[in-house]
Amino acid sequence: ATRLRGSRAPQVQEALLESLGDGDPRVQEAAALALRGCPEGVVLTLLTTFLSDSRPRLRELAVSALSGTRSAQAQAVLIQVFDDHVPSIRMSAALALRPCTEEATALKLLELLSSSVPAVRSCAALALQGCEHMKT
Repeated sequence: ATRLRGSRAPQVQEALLESLGDGDPRVQEAAALALRGCPEGVVLTLLTTFLSDSRPRLRELAVSALSGTRSAQAQAVLIQVFDDHVPSIRMSAALALRPCTEEATALKLLELLSSSVPAVRSCAALALQGCEHMKT
């Protein structure tokens, strides 16, 4: 992903974050895609606040924007989403952690394998595929 650079980057990131709350789902999805790969600093903090929003759609978009990031900070935030009451959000969070690179992440994904929701278990198993910490 291309990183935003220059003095305008914070303004662009802020506008994209605001667009996550837009009434049009197409705008929301485009904003989440644009934010993907750059959740650092202020963006990570703001996305984290969206993860506790009462609207499941906004939480799912925040997970989508965080997906693909390899920062330990973002991975820790995604692990917290494993407690969300909406199964699709837990599934998205598990898949966002692929490939699993951290031992702590692998352990949390292993816990998801005992979820009562088969689709959540399936996503956890997919996220564990190729995990360095699962090899003997």
